[in-house]
Amino acid sequence: MQKSALLAAAAVAALSCSAAAQEDDSTNVEIVAHVVEPTKLEPTDERIGALKLPDGFRIQKFAEDLINPRMLAVSDDGTVYVTRRSVGDLVML
Repeated sequence: MQKSALLAAAAVAALSCSAAAQEDDSTNVEIVAHVVEPTKLEPTDERIGALKLPDGFRIQKFAEDLINPRMLAVSDDGTVYVTRRSVGDLVML
């Protein structure tokens, strides 16, 4: 019984110290980030021809001069939408 009481007292003391440490723990954090901007390459016929596609797939130009297109979505009726990151808008193609 004395061992149980001693263990309980030790557990309470440990929890008290832990709670006190958390209250006094003010941490300053500095976050450093790096943004990598890939080099823009023009989609020449040579570069497009060098792409490796799975059997049954083909590639062709669908639109041009979109100014930094980011994401594409196709609606149920087949309309294609593209977001333009640097312009900050959505374009229906």
